[in-house]
Amino acid sequence: MLTLTLMLALMLMLMLMFWFARSHLLKVMDKGSVKTFTHERLTRLQALFHLHVLLNKSKELAAQKCVPHRDFYNVRKVDTHVHHSAIMTQKHLVRPNTQRAKRICFVTRAFISAALLGRVLAEANHTAVDVVGG
Repeated sequence: MLTLTLMLALMLMLMLMFWFARSHLLKVMDKGSVKTFTHERLTRLQALFHLHVLLNKSKELAAQKCVPHRDFYNVRKVDTHVHHSAIMTQKHLVRPNTQRAKRICFVTRAFISAALLGRVLAEANHTAVDVVGG
């Protein structure tokens, strides 16, 4: 069973990984060449979609008309609202973190018995950046 200290340390490490990845993503998004490339790509994809619609509109309409018992009054109802019983509980939210904690290879007996993540990193002469890989 994971101790509270280990769970807190792993949660801190996962938060650090998230923030480093987020800051890297924001730096990439801020570059003008990336913005230009993505705009051109989206414009191209939109043009391809319109071309597809122009070329295949009659085929798709024919395929829809071939389906028996499908008219305006007999369409399938789509349930789009969220039930409160479908929402993830705390148990569901913690499960991926605990599974990841079990898979991490550097979790040792010394790490489990350590009081804080900073103390363990200091003993190993590492920083949070070294652990995250940033």
